[in-house]
Amino acid sequence: FALGKVAWHGLRAASVRLGDNCLIIGAGPVGQMAARWAAVSGCGSVVVVDTSAMRLALAKSGGATHTVAKPVDQAEADIIAACGGSKPDIVIDSTGNAAVFVQALALVADRGRMVLLGDTGTPSQQHLSFDVILRGINIVGAHDCHEDARWNLPSISALFLDMVNRGRLSLAGLNTHSVPARQIPEAYALVERERASVMGMLFDWTSAL
Repeated sequence: FALGKVAWHGLRAASVRLGDNCLIIGAGPVGQMAARWAAVSGCGSVVVVDTSAMRLALAKSGGATHTVAKPVDQAEADIIAACGGSKPDIVIDSTGNAAVFVQALALVADRGRMVLLGDTGTPSQQHLSFDVILRGINIVGAHDCHEDARWNLPSISALFLDMVNRGRLSLAGLNTHSVPARQIPEAYALVERERASVMGMLFDWTSAL
């Protein structure tokens, strides 16, 4: 749910209009949730870019209309084709990779919206391009703390759980591993070693430490 809430703030920041084409860069846990929210928010095409086939398959099962298995700086032609010949109106960067920011700016439609949903931890490494001024791109950040009187922990959680219960948000397959508590150190090593093959991970605390 926490990741679903973060991604919800990303879609809210994007100011989705009915029929907008949306590109989500990165199909990790936050990107997966963003794809699901985009799919139920009235977007025309929901395109997800990642290099992991497993992650892209999960995005497709969660509502993405198109997936592109390439690094984002090599994916422009595929993205435009998926959006019917135009650049996407909305680009959501969920990677947390500082280098992706300038690559993503080149993919946004003129006067489109660029949402920074992944926190790099080193924002000084993110750089603007001529796209921002010349093509009038709007850049907005999204964070879990962006609550207000209408949309906050209780209201977003109620919406999220209702959408899941009614089958509109599918979480199937997003937990890829179940790990006994005694194997937690090995589990973290697995995430570090094989990041692209791991999504959600359940720790079984009923097992003996």
